[in-house]
Amino acid sequence: MKQDYFNRENYQEHYIIRNYPPQDLPAYCRIFQEKEENEALGHYPTLEFLKEKLKRPRFNPQEDIFLAFYNTRPAGFAELTPEPGIDRVILEGMVYPEHRKQGLGTLLLESCIQRARDKGINTLHVNITGDNPQGEKFLKHKGFKPVKKFVEMKTRLKKIPFLPSHKPSRKPSHKPSRKQGGLPSPEFQLRQLKEGEEKLLADLQNKCFRDTWGYQPNTPEDIRYRINLGGYTTQYILVAFLGQEPSGYCWTVFSPGRKTGRILMLGVLPAHRGKGLGKHIMEGAFKLFQKNNTRLVELTVDTDNLPALKLYRSFGFRKWKDTWWYELKLWTGD
Repeated sequence: MKQDYFNRENYQEHYIIRNYPPQDLPAYCRIFQEKEENEALGHYPTLEFLKEKLKRPRFNPQEDIFLAFYNTRPAGFAELTPEPGIDRVILEGMVYPEHRKQGLGTLLLESCIQRARDKGINTLHVNITGDNPQGEKFLKHKGFKPVKKFVEMKTRLKKIPFLPSHKPSRKPSHKPSRKQGGLPSPEFQLRQLKEGEEKLLADLQNKCFRDTWGYQPNTPEDIRYRINLGGYTTQYILVAFLGQEPSGYCWTVFSPGRKTGRILMLGVLPAHRGKGLGKHIMEGAFKLFQKNNTRLVELTVDTDNLPALKLYRSFGFRKWKDTWWYELKLWTGD
């Protein structure tokens, strides 16, 4: 006789929620890939990528990941990424559709909350897409409040007017021509980050994004980890100089199989904003994209960052999806 997996009287007793052991990597990978597919962001991590992702700084997979099983089959997961420098953890997770509305999401969330309490961290943040009414309903029911809105944007390289339609030469110049509006300064130069310059980039990034919502200051170890994640190298990171001073940067990544690029971060020092550096850094980044035969470029931007939105729209970027950050405070006051 076929077992009734949805008998509510005995359904929950078949669940097991436990911390992640290394031998569960294949099951974790399957669950995580399903999460990415359901969110339709177009990123499908491989087993090797997720294995490296588990090595990120300040993260202990055997304590910060919770896996849910129904009998012996994967049913969902939840994980915390601690950012103690800004007193928060970022939560990710999902429950398989056939196991929803059975209380499993609540059990996973409670495990994460207890872990955050044990670490002495007060704030939980969750990022969901704007077309996820079930996730929104669940988070609000659990006391989370929407605190920040971002948008996903895309553009196609064929829409960028300053890029030549022919195949670029092997050694393209990253310096914009005078026809593109001129340089912000005669001392402006743009080059790829060099090996061993992790501290330079960490210091520059921290200065660019100091006091920005949700930004945890980076260390050289953080930068080194992110550069190596997924087999990337420093050649995908451009650093702008005014004279000898690092003044801005753009961090890009590529998905060769999809011919898609992504701008992870673009920053300019506060003292040098309004001089056109962002535009010229973007031009250099798009030449990198073209060199790598990229067709589509994506990015995420804070809807409150009006100068960035204006810059991205000038390069043909258009919104295709909203994302929201939800927040839960574990305690208030003294």
